[in-house]
Amino acid sequence: MALSPADIVSGPANRVAAIHLQPNTDGSHTRHIAAIKWCHDSTPSNLVPSDIGDVILRIGVLKQVFYTLGDDGIRARVDVVAGSNGSSPYIRTAPDGSKPDNLLSLPRY
Repeated sequence: MALSPADIVSGPANRVAAIHLQPNTDGSHTRHIAAIKWCHDSTPSNLVPSDIGDVILRIGVLKQVFYTLGDDGIRARVDVVAGSNGSSPYIRTAPDGSKPDNLLSLPRY
């Protein structure tokens, strides 16, 4: 799938470097991203831990841009997705057909 211009991140933004997974509370095997470690492009060695609620606020309300970086150097934008049937919102990378830049491909902590 080709990236649209809106999916390509350019300019200063926040790179997601690692994720923390939490088991689903309903007993299923699904795991959810509970927190991330990220850095601003201007301070790449300063990793900031944030819970998922903070990240959703930063993206959805403060309009900050987060992305992942694939092995090919492509930045995939991180989006907030509204939960369905009363479930909580969550984050995901914009679909681009590339697995290396997916959130679940990032290191865990």
